[in-house]
Amino acid sequence: MSKSPECNQHAMPRGRLRRRTAARAATLTAALALLSGVPAAAKTKPEELPPPHRQFLEDVRWLIEPRERREFLALDHDHQREAFIGRFWEARAATLPWMPPGSS
Repeated sequence: MSKSPECNQHAMPRGRLRRRTAARAATLTAALALLSGVPAAAKTKPEELPPPHRQFLEDVRWLIEPRERREFLALDHDHQREAFIGRFWEARAATLPWMPPGSS
C-alpha cells in the first residue's frame, strides 16, 4: 500500500529537517559544555596573561596536559589562576622526584 500524497502534505522537507536537527544538536552540545564546567575554548591568549602566569605556562610546557592548559587559559581572574597553579603542583607533588613532601 502506498501513501497518498495528502499524508505528507504537512511534512517538513528533509533538508530543512536535517538543518533543524543539526542546530538543535549544536545548541544541546554547547549547553552541556557550559553546565559541565568544561571550557569550550580558551578565553585568554598566553601573551595576554600577567608575566608570572605567562612564565608558569612556559615552565610547565612539558608537564601540563592540553586540557589543563585550556582550563588555565579560560580562567578570568588572577586569584583563579593562582588556585589552579597550587592544585597543579599538589597533584604532581607525589610523582615529581625533585619536589620534597609538603613543598607545593
